[in-house]
Amino acid sequence: MKKILKFLLIFALFLPLVIIPMDTQAKTVRDLVNELNQLEQEYRDAKNKVKLTEQEINSAYNQIGSISNEIDRAHKDIVNTEQEIKELDELIVSKDAEIKEIMNFLQLSNGESAYLEYAFGAKDFTDFIYRVAISEQLANYNNNLIEEFNSLIIQNNTKIKELESKTIALNKKQESLEGQIVKLGDVLDEYQEVGLTVEDEIKAQKQLVSHYRDNLKCELDEPIATCGRRLPPGTAFYRPVTMGTVTSEYSASRIHPVTGLPRPHYGIDIGAHLSANVPIYAAAPGRVENIIHRTGCGGTMIFLNHIINGRNYTTVYMHLYRVNVSMGDIVTHNTQIGVMGGTNNRNYPSGHVRNLTPWDGCSTGLHLHFEIATGHFGNLGSSQRANTVNPRNLVNFPSAWSWFNGRNIRY
Repeated sequence: MKKILKFLLIFALFLPLVIIPMDTQAKTVRDLVNELNQLEQEYRDAKNKVKLTEQEINSAYNQIGSISNEIDRAHKDIVNTEQEIKELDELIVSKDAEIKEIMNFLQLSNGESAYLEYAFGAKDFTDFIYRVAISEQLANYNNNLIEEFNSLIIQNNTKIKELESKTIALNKKQESLEGQIVKLGDVLDEYQEVGLTVEDEIKAQKQLVSHYRDNLKCELDEPIATCGRRLPPGTAFYRPVTMGTVTSEYSASRIHPVTGLPRPHYGIDIGAHLSANVPIYAAAPGRVENIIHRTGCGGTMIFLNHIINGRNYTTVYMHLYRVNVSMGDIVTHNTQIGVMGGTNNRNYPSGHVRNLTPWDGCSTGLHLHFEIATGHFGNLGSSQRANTVNPRNLVNFPSAWSWFNGRNIRY
């Protein structure tokens, strides 16, 4: 009997550990500081990449400038060569007319008869000798001149063709460099966007570290899940809005509605009627771990930490129009933490006071982006994103584009 009681006592002691799986991740403030250092290094790397890309772009522009000068010189050479050919043509016509006027024998098939005709037209013997000599000189001069001019024309035409070919090659090289600049510009935009994103993450991470060190008085190696005010336990997740519809699913390669490119979608999007001032609620009891106002994708967002059935989770709420809580606040699943955003101001109800900018570049309409990750996070780092799970695995949602009412009615 004593052995049975002893076994039951041991079983009772270990039962919570068996039934309630505890989170094995024990992140500390030191881990957050290390993550901050890593983000700062990523930011420096992004800045260096921006600098190097700008140098490549400047080099390409310099090459284009040099090529443009070569093209201009080639065009000028072509114009000059064409002018030389024109002048040669005019000179040939002039000389040819002059020679024909003196030597009409060029029109005859046999030049010697023309020589004789011209020579025998002399008035005396001296004039005859002169005419014979001048006829021979003019004939030779005319032939040599035409031969020389034809040779120059061939050379000039060849030069024009070479210059035209060179111009075509230079234009192609210029087009290639311009295409390279466009590609480098896209790379530069990407690096700059990365820099802005990391800059926002650094700001959020510093805020998070300060929150644990200064507000919650956590030690460097103390687990952040247990320091300060302890997280209230929960048993389930609720839908974060009372009415809405899932407009976009959790996916590893969703087509982005703005860029049109495949991108991971780490949560689900929940839409609502445009006319509604849609309240956002905490999906479970927990603590406000961070509030981030990003200049880029995601806009204003809230991070909540939870312990659900002994396991640590983080929920994220993005594209918020208004925030109703502060960092460190303890919330229940009935706490309204904010108001849905994600669209421009014109689509908000009249009289609605704006205290936060709802618009960001990744949003195309009024909605909430809702994420769940296993573990304890307060920023959108790679570690948090690697631990995201499909919210449908933990929260009951109807199929996409099917409207739901209430936060815990099962579908």
